Amino acid sequence: MRPVQWGGFFVIDEEQAQQFANVYFEGLNVDDLKISGKLSPKILIVAPNTRLSWQYHHRRAEIWRVVNGTVGVITSDTDEQGK
Repeated sequence: MRPVQWGGFFVIDEEQAQQFANVYFEGLNVDDLKISGKLSPKILIVAPNTRLSWQYHHRRAEIWRVVNGTVGVITSDTDEQGK
């Protein structure tokens, strides 16, 4: 039996980032999010009852919007994965 995959993602062309933000993050100016002059907008599709790996991004900002379903989020002040 294959293990259940977490899901997948779609990458949005950076030139369409503001249009994407207008739909999902009303009033957001994507120029305010650029770090080192670059954006990498993505749509994540996460399978039910799965989880993403622990992530730490130095010099990267993230904003999320849940479009459908319920999610749980765990954060850390030390960047170490807890329980």
